[in-house]
Amino acid sequence: MSAPSARAGDRATGYLTALRAGLRERGLTSTVITTGFRPRLRVSSPFPSLGPGASDFEDNIIAAPCCGGTWWFWFPWAERIMPADQLTDAADKITALLGPDDEGDEPGAGDHEDVTGP
Repeated sequence: MSAPSARAGDRATGYLTALRAGLRERGLTSTVITTGFRPRLRVSSPFPSLGPGASDFEDNIIAAPCCGGTWWFWFPWAERIMPADQLTDAADKITALLGPDDEGDEPGAGDHEDVTGP
């Protein structure tokens, strides 16, 4: 994968900055990072005990074009989140993974089967 052009980097930064605002409204902390290979959004969960894979998520979200040139937000494991022009839906999906549920419990409380036990 090649580095984005300056114009593409500016566009990605714009999308990530807008997503950051949506996440902030939902109580999540994030930082737009513009140094390095490409702009990215580092999202931190307020919950320390998310379990395996949480540190992977907290690394980065990127905005990049996909098929047909449509810009998408991406998880660090190369899974598309939502098209970048669907900020509300993208922020909702990320918050569903990292934010508290409707009752204020930790994310995913009771939502997932335990696959680590016998």
